[in-house]
Amino acid sequence: MKILSFFLCFLIVFQTTVFAAGKSVTLKKNQKAPFPGTLLDAKAIAEILAKTKKLKEETKLKLTQQKEKLKIQHDMKYNLLKVDMSALQKRSAEIIKLKNEELTRLQKIVFKPKRDLTILWFTIGVAIGVGSTIGIAFAIKEVTK
Repeated sequence: MKILSFFLCFLIVFQTTVFAAGKSVTLKKNQKAPFPGTLLDAKAIAEILAKTKKLKEETKLKLTQQKEKLKIQHDMKYNLLKVDMSALQKRSAEIIKLKNEELTRLQKIVFKPKRDLTILWFTIGVAIGVGSTIGIAFAIKEVTK
């Protein structure tokens, strides 16, 4: 569609070459024409020239208007893509930040220094063993009395 409109505008702009083709002679009153053809007075020539000039201007205006319209559409699409890209960059930065925070939290859990509780368990075991031995010895003593 755009190519067709451009082609038609091109033909309209260069239509003046069609009018200029052929022979032309300016005649005075009662003078014989050197070739057969259509004789136009100054008013008709001016009208043809005015029409071609008008068509040229209209075509230029249409082309300028279409160019501006396409530029506005392009700028709008470009700006929308810029906004989309900016939003996606912010979103990905936030996701990366959250991922890094989660990694740090998990690393603290995994690499947390573990306390050595073997001495505590040994002490508890000895205390229970000694306590149960004393308790049993006391119980035997009471039963044998």
